[in-house]
Amino acid sequence: MGIALLSKGDYSIWVLEYACAPHQIAEAAYSGYAHAGETMYFAFSFILVQGEGRNILIDCGINFESTVKQDLATGFNVKNWNSPTEVLAKVGLSPEDIDVIIPTHAHWDHMGSLELFPNADVYLQRAELDGWESLLSGSDEYKALLSAVDSADITFAKNLALEGRLNLLEGEIDNLFPGIHIWVDYNGHSHASQLVLIESEIDKYIVIGDIAYTMGNLTGVPEYPHFIPNTKWAIGGAYSTMQTYERILNYAESDLTRILIEHDAGTWDRHPTKLLPNNLHLTEVRLSSNAHSYL
Repeated sequence: MGIALLSKGDYSIWVLEYACAPHQIAEAAYSGYAHAGETMYFAFSFILVQGEGRNILIDCGINFESTVKQDLATGFNVKNWNSPTEVLAKVGLSPEDIDVIIPTHAHWDHMGSLELFPNADVYLQRAELDGWESLLSGSDEYKALLSAVDSADITFAKNLALEGRLNLLEGEIDNLFPGIHIWVDYNGHSHASQLVLIESEIDKYIVIGDIAYTMGNLTGVPEYPHFIPNTKWAIGGAYSTMQTYERILNYAESDLTRILIEHDAGTWDRHPTKLLPNNLHLTEVRLSSNAHSYL
């Protein structure tokens, strides 16, 4: 699959923060290459893409009613939890209004609330589901790779298949919907992470999930001005991740505003953003031709 993609669409794009880790260890993002001994703000967000007759979520956040999710959040120092219902209300929607969910990968903070969206069809890579099923049923010697996964999320995804609401994709896809295309990163951060390309007649954006935690992974930082792979909580290798960084930057033509990273607080500097009364952020990346602002 090349860079020249087929269809275009007209979408609004919002980045919706639902929780935060205000004092995350910076080395977790920079894999020990930079910012040793420092902390950084980790945003926890999902992305709403609205237009062409659909309300689409890229990732869906966390169901904090789950005690397993509460324990994971505590372990990852996640604060200020907000449910998908509370977060979507900021843009006039409810979970029932969501038509499509595209999880970038199956980690607990990206695919951790599928059960709260009764009308959504889910699009996930088959290799992602199969990879986690294999690890969950395998030897305890691989347990370290399961630290960011809730087995209940994998089980629920399989149940959605029985309902006909899980669509398992076989690799990269042009035109999943008008102007929406899928790339896949194999054995990097996860087994088969999805990158979502959103293209209109006048601009384009790429949502990269946890391929990077912060833009500094792709651009480097002053003390290390090279690719910095975020291997913490990853199942695969650094080389694969860095190759994907190169692909992302080539697609974006080095325009960093086109690259959307859900954990990156720098998003608020690159796009119009409102700090909400709950001390979380609502970012407006793009408005479709008939949409109004929520800022």
